[in-house]
Amino acid sequence: MSDIASSTQIGKTGYVDVVDKTGALVAHPQAERVAKQDKINDFAYVKNVLSGQKGLLEAKSSMGADALIAVAPVEQYGWGVVAYLPAAELQQHVMQSLGVTGVLVAIVLLVAMLAAVRLAKTLAEPLTRLATEAECVAQGDLTRSIVPEGDGEVRMLGEALQHMHSRFST
Repeated sequence: MSDIASSTQIGKTGYVDVVDKTGALVAHPQAERVAKQDKINDFAYVKNVLSGQKGLLEAKSSMGADALIAVAPVEQYGWGVVAYLPAAELQQHVMQSLGVTGVLVAIVLLVAMLAAVRLAKTLAEPLTRLATEAECVAQGDLTRSIVPEGDGEVRMLGEALQHMHSRFST
């Protein structure tokens, strides 16, 4: 049993305890604590698991570190299994995930900004040329030709201005 507990690793530094019905360590990564039958029944989560409860909580581990703790009873023997993941390790993973997420959000924002600039140019340049040509026609210069450019509504506007220009010219 101790071999299983000492070889089981939760994350990088987490570990597993198995306690008997009195709260004494049956399995723990530190064999000397098992040999001394070290009791950890003062911890509320050990009392809970020995009374048949299972669950997940944050508390001090049997080694004294803040940890995320999962408990499950072994009802057949009246024992409990307690798995510990140090909070520092969990926070490190969360921070790492937040960093990756932040980088991805920055990349998406950059791509969106570049797409917005390109779209603005695609719309603004043909509209600016059409506005200049329309202004010339409005001032009486019918020698200018209006060439529809762009896509969709911008092209439709150019064609309408071209049609209007051709009607004024004839």
